[in-house]
Amino acid sequence: MPEIQNAKVRWIRWIARSSGLLLLALVISIAIGEGLAGEPLPTLRTMSLQEMLLWAAMAVMVLGTVVAWRWEGVGGAMTVGGALLFTAVNSIASGYLRINWVILVFTMIGLLFMACWWRMSEEG
Repeated sequence: MPEIQNAKVRWIRWIARSSGLLLLALVISIAIGEGLAGEPLPTLRTMSLQEMLLWAAMAVMVLGTVVAWRWEGVGGAMTVGGALLFTAVNSIASGYLRINWVILVFTMIGLLFMACWWRMSEEG
C-alpha cells in the first residue's frame, strides 16, 4: 500500500511542478512583453502602495513556486500566502472580491505542493 501512496504523491508532485513551470513561463513572458512595450518600468518612487503590495505578492508567489521544488511545504505556503495577499489587496482596492484565474492556478499549485509535503511528512 505505501508504494501506491508514493506513486500518487509523485504524480501530484509532478503535476504541481509542470503546471508551475508553465505558469512561471507565462509570467516571465508577460514581464518581458511589458518591458519591450517601450514604456519605462515603474520604480518604487512612482508606484502606489497598492502597486508595491501587488508586486510583492506576485514575487512571493513566483518565488514560492521555485522554492517548492526543494522544500514543498515552505514553497507551497509561500505561493498560497502570496495569492491570498494579492487577492486581498486587489479586492480592498476595488471594493469587491476580485479573483483572477492566474491567482487561482497559483493557489492550486501551492496547495498541491503542500499536499505532497503533508503526505510525505505523515509517512515519517
